[in-house]
Amino acid sequence: MRKNAINPNFSVWVNASAGTGKTKILIDRVLRLLLENKRNILCLTFTNAAANEMENRIHSTLSRWAICSESVLVADLEQLDFFPIPSQSSLFCHPSSTTLGSQHPYLSRVTLGSRENKDYLTRARRLFSELENLGLTIQTIHAFCYKLISRFPIEAGIAPNCTLSECKELHSIIFNKVLYNETVQDDINLIATEIDENKLRDLLYTLCIKRSISANDSKYIKDKLSAPDEIHDLQSETTEHIKRLAEILSEGSKRDQSYSEILYSTVIPAGIQKENMWIPVSATFMTPGLVDPSVSYSDDTGMEQKDTRIEDLAKVFLKSESHEKKSISSIATKSTLEKFRDAEQIIESVQNVVFTHIKDMNSYQIFKRTSSLLGIFKVYVDLYSSEKSKNALLDYNDIIGLATNLLSNPNYKDWILFNLDQKIDHILVDEAQDNSISQWKIITNLCDEFFAGNDEKRTLFVVGDVKQSIYRFQGANPHLFNYMQQYFHTKTGGRDWVSCQLEKSFRSTPEVLMLVDRIFNNFRAEISFVDNEIKHVPHRENDQGYIEIWPALPKCKEKEQRALQIPLTCKEGYTIADRLLAQAIAHKIHNWLNEGRILVAKDRHIEPRDIVILVRQRNVLVDYIISELKKASVPVVGRDYFRIMDYIAVQDLIALAEFLLLQANNLALANALKSPLFNFTEDDLFNIAYDRKEQLLWEKLQDYHKVIYSELNYLINLSRIESPLTLFTHILRTGKKKFAARLGLECFEVLDEFMNLVLQFENPSLQAFVQWIKENNPEIKNDMQSERNAVRIMTIHKSKGLQAPIVFLVDTNTVPRNSESIIFDGTEVPFWCGKNNNAYCDQVKREKKLEDYNEYLRLLYVALTRAEDELYILSKEPVQKGSWYDLITQYGEPYEKKQTYLQPIFKEKVEVLCVNANYPYIYKKRDYFDVPVISLPPNLSMSFQCLTL
Repeated sequence: MRKNAINPNFSVWVNASAGTGKTKILIDRVLRLLLENKRNILCLTFTNAAANEMENRIHSTLSRWAICSESVLVADLEQLDFFPIPSQSSLFCHPSSTTLGSQHPYLSRVTLGSRENKDYLTRARRLFSELENLGLTIQTIHAFCYKLISRFPIEAGIAPNCTLSECKELHSIIFNKVLYNETVQDDINLIATEIDENKLRDLLYTLCIKRSISANDSKYIKDKLSAPDEIHDLQSETTEHIKRLAEILSEGSKRDQSYSEILYSTVIPAGIQKENMWIPVSATFMTPGLVDPSVSYSDDTGMEQKDTRIEDLAKVFLKSESHEKKSISSIATKSTLEKFRDAEQIIESVQNVVFTHIKDMNSYQIFKRTSSLLGIFKVYVDLYSSEKSKNALLDYNDIIGLATNLLSNPNYKDWILFNLDQKIDHILVDEAQDNSISQWKIITNLCDEFFAGNDEKRTLFVVGDVKQSIYRFQGANPHLFNYMQQYFHTKTGGRDWVSCQLEKSFRSTPEVLMLVDRIFNNFRAEISFVDNEIKHVPHRENDQGYIEIWPALPKCKEKEQRALQIPLTCKEGYTIADRLLAQAIAHKIHNWLNEGRILVAKDRHIEPRDIVILVRQRNVLVDYIISELKKASVPVVGRDYFRIMDYIAVQDLIALAEFLLLQANNLALANALKSPLFNFTEDDLFNIAYDRKEQLLWEKLQDYHKVIYSELNYLINLSRIESPLTLFTHILRTGKKKFAARLGLECFEVLDEFMNLVLQFENPSLQAFVQWIKENNPEIKNDMQSERNAVRIMTIHKSKGLQAPIVFLVDTNTVPRNSESIIFDGTEVPFWCGKNNNAYCDQVKREKKLEDYNEYLRLLYVALTRAEDELYILSKEPVQKGSWYDLITQYGEPYEKKQTYLQPIFKEKVEVLCVNANYPYIYKKRDYFDVPVISLPPNLSMSFQCLTL
């Protein structure tokens, strides 16, 4: 399989399952191209890290070839299936386009002492020194596009001095301008009750990433929603029917009478009593027309009042959530229908009107909200584009779009490809499953001429795994992976085309791979869009692996707080199960390291770097795990990614800085005093805030607490003469321990990163620093591929491409929920549904829910396949149906049962599910890794023990 895949005479499409050596096959392909004297090679990777790794490994191999012995070099070339063959026609076989075919027929080999072979060995040794002249380029597709448009700025329509930027600061500036732009004030007022400022900022940023504005958007949205131009009030005939039905129901059962009251409220003009409005039912039968036609019963109300009336009518005639029609028997009792012969006909008539009216109103409201959003977005985009042009900036979306336009333009395309810095003869695409539509357009434009049938041999090599496509939120379209495979197969006409399926995993043990196969063969179409068997063949077939599934921890509700009793140190989403789960993880890792547990497959002690803890998303559980590991003195890299202003310690420091800048800022002072730096209680704050009239908190503080007043006064003076770096260094000299005492040791990492930002901020103005950090909320990223000997905690998205001997998978009990009020359809057009129902929006929601769940399954595939030897599955109650924990326990059978300790959760051994119950846990004491014993908070363990009795 691999020999055919690296054959430089074929274009190849490789479906490579996790752990099958995708990077190695890419590198082997490049080496074969270089050995065959092929030039002008372009390798497109998904990330800079992947590009760097690939480049380093190629350089390492070529440098080794330059100095290694002949026998070592021959062995490497044999592995690459590279040997001179007498007849060129016998050098390569042509497998079919859909199968791998037979192996290459190397029936004879030239002796190593031959002149031809010596030349081949010499060529291999000289590759390292000639590499710069061979036209090998390894870069991300964004880097390639930026280089392309920089090479042809006039054709691309940009300034020659444009620079690439994420433009985060520019987005903040533009948003503030939009808020005060007069042309969108009506639109902002319309949506102001449904979205806050921060969410609107994020939404506009998301729209900016997803799409550009189109003149046809408004018509497209209106047509999809079937929205009317305006909403009319109920016709007088319908109003009379409602009045009549209210009379009928008023003489029925209690339910009928309650509906009658609702109907009364929708048609009675304000200030008129219903007894003055209707005559007895009996009189109506005997004397038709007694209702005075000169009285106007229409209520000339605004749209909001119309909405209220229609919603009230919907309560009577339609189902609450779906707004489908109720059965007639659900509106009026049988006795009422029998008593009044016209009741059923009236109900049907009014019900049809209300059903149509509510449908039109929902569509109209969605259309109005969405139109207002797009109106704001248009101003946002115009200002954003203008500022980028003014400052000669490009963002990452720009370079993809501009490059696509360049390569798609028939007036420029051929000329641009001809005048590139280097010609492109061979393209290799890594992580192809994560490409967006625009990125595939660039690739197809680059290699369209490859298959034109000319004599020059040019090839395409694509490798990916649709089962690992988890970046849909970044524009990746996994459906395109299979489609593009068929597209290129058709372009080649099946000639010189190979499709490979790599199934042999070099990473994981048979136990892990068997679990993966058992689970995902139940979801073939959901994760790969084809019904082919999912199969992983273990290369490490003689190595033992182990899987352990802990029982889901019961959820323990906290005691109810009395009025005004605010739990200051309690974090959002806190449960005892979260804390105990974190303690159990820390306790197990602590024991392994302290007792000197041996990693069986590698025959050495377990190191912290051998352990990865994976979470679906960052939440309070991550903070608890970091805290408990640090208490146990276990080295840990806690956060792969976070925003600095999301943490309360940084918010407290910024509040203090805002007070130092303006002593009249009472809110900032109150926040600073409540922080761990000053430890004010609620009573303390009440004492200085109550009955102060126009007096500032700062003035009241002088009499209440002279020590804190003096300290703050010193900081005020310090902030006026020193840089932000000096100021915050002084504050945290003693303040760091205060933060840790209340917030836990995990805050050290956040505070250290905060100080790094202060250090990097060149402007000496405290005001400028506060404004910058609040507007931009900088991202902090940790390199999880570094050689630090520490436990790594990361999201599954960030773990892509990584592996570890031991993996803990936590946060497994929930399924994704789509509770967003704004949805995007397949063309990335937004629809602001809110609480309104619409047939098209409901269809889009169903499709999105299905796509979200399918990606949720692919995320599980990525998580499970990170494990080399051992996998631990953890959860807490309630376990939702279809969640990872549910799927693993349901489809991963058969499991063995085993008694083990899960301290500090349980004092005695508990039963866990496992695979390979006889897996050897070997300990060999070592003295140099000294980890203190974990101190268990007794209140937590006692509470949980009471639950499990």
